[in-house]
Amino acid sequence: MGGNWENFTDQATPVFKKIAGPEGDIPLSDFNTDRNDFYMRYAEVLLIYAEASGRSGNVTPASWEALNKIRRRAAGLPYNTANASVDLTSGDIAELAFMERKWEFAGEWIRWNDLVRTERVQQALSNRDPQVSRNSSGVFLDVQNPILGSLGTDNYFAPIPQNEVDLNPNLKK
Repeated sequence: MGGNWENFTDQATPVFKKIAGPEGDIPLSDFNTDRNDFYMRYAEVLLIYAEASGRSGNVTPASWEALNKIRRRAAGLPYNTANASVDLTSGDIAELAFMERKWEFAGEWIRWNDLVRTERVQQALSNRDPQVSRNSSGVFLDVQNPILGSLGTDNYFAPIPQNEVDLNPNLKK
């Protein structure tokens, strides 16, 4: 796509084209594609740094500042101005950053990776409430969403897709 993006007049949104790729890249009848787009937010970089600093035992004022920048922004405060009401300066920074990731990335589909990485799937899912949705009147529906397989580390990964095994028989299921 060329042209002046500031005076864009095409009906299609240029941002969507950037994400979806050229026309025909993803067939309408099949969502399988060779595309592998990965986006990392600045908040994720800061929280990875804070958590990694804590887990490595190399906690510095910069580690705390990385965590606190996210906390300030989430509270609607200027991210680069210290604020005693939200800033943290003590405690287990690795655990604090891990929990901050839970809230910061809610709905962004990366929590599972954090739970697997820290081997906490069983802890997170063993006491969940099966009532996960409401009807139009706001009343909880008794929706059963059973967990298939174990919650242990043996069930963390999905099987290799059959079409990939067909392409390379050396892959094991």
